[in-house]
Amino acid sequence: MECLSQAIHLVILLLNTILDDFCQSSGQAINIDKTLMYCSPNVSMERALSLSSLMGVRLVADLGKYLGAPLLHGRFSKTTYQDLTFTIRRRVDHWRPDRIALAGRSVLCQSILQSIPGYLLQCTALPKGVLDSLDRVRRSFLWGTIPVTKKLSLVAWDMVCQPKNRGGLGLRKLRNINTTFLLKLAWGLIFGSAKLYYQVLKAKYGWPPPFPSPARPSPPTTVLWRQISLLWSTGLQCIRWSLGDGRTTGFWLDRWLDADTRLIDLLTAPLPPSDVQRRVASYTTTSGQWNWGDIRPYLLHDLLFKIAATPPPHAFLGPDRPSWLHTATGSFSTASAMRLSAPLPGTLSKPIGLMCGTGRARLKSKPSSGS
Repeated sequence: MECLSQAIHLVILLLNTILDDFCQSSGQAINIDKTLMYCSPNVSMERALSLSSLMGVRLVADLGKYLGAPLLHGRFSKTTYQDLTFTIRRRVDHWRPDRIALAGRSVLCQSILQSIPGYLLQCTALPKGVLDSLDRVRRSFLWGTIPVTKKLSLVAWDMVCQPKNRGGLGLRKLRNINTTFLLKLAWGLIFGSAKLYYQVLKAKYGWPPPFPSPARPSPPTTVLWRQISLLWSTGLQCIRWSLGDGRTTGFWLDRWLDADTRLIDLLTAPLPPSDVQRRVASYTTTSGQWNWGDIRPYLLHDLLFKIAATPPPHAFLGPDRPSWLHTATGSFSTASAMRLSAPLPGTLSKPIGLMCGTGRARLKSKPSSGS
């Protein structure tokens, strides 16, 4: 224990030296008043105070927020994000929905109320209760509810959140926005290996190179990682593979023959469980040709002809290349992911603006007392 304390003391002295050298070389200075230290509950208070004294910074039990996002140290609930709900409610309280037309309220819902939680929706998985609460505030404002008068919702929220070309107002459910950005994070884990953020996630949760299959939430873990793990099966369904060496692409489970075909769904005979996870490269011979003896018993002739027309994988082609299934370029787009996370329930017979008898955005003014 004494050796450990000495090692920690030396590490802190080294860290202080590094910070001093950085300040001298850059001409910048560290603001000690804004510098905080947080220690794990497993660290005794005596040791935590000692470390704080050595560093010369203040010891706290909560690091607060960074860019509006709370720096969590444990489980969170709806109360963790109550400031976000309060901010949106306070913004709505300053407006007078009874003096703004439906089109104007729709613009405010989309441009302001939907953008306030934008950063948090991109970087973390917010509780469903928080997202639903924020949507209720937006919905009430859209239909003109004020503290003294509650208005009925004339059209279901699912219909309101449809695109304008299908009769909706083009608003988006916050749940769907959050899911879209989580899919973006999952996609970044495939293509973003050079970025530090994705390297940290892969190292922390033990994803082996070159490609994770699939995400497994192993406790203890973060809420963000659990949500990505739940969406990972959806993300895999949105990937089409271009064959290289065939060592990453699953022969039966992945889409590589064409965009719509998974061979596991078109079997003509039961597949041995040991073969389900086999890669494409394992179905080639030493001469680089398709191993028809392992393939022919399980597929129809038209699929066999498709495979025969596909060049077998080879090492000189490089690694397999994934692409996003729902865009022509194969690149991820939030618009296509939004359509995936928010399936359309149907098309309205009339646009909502016509159904409710409103037109352009306009302010309703009261007549002057002298008129």
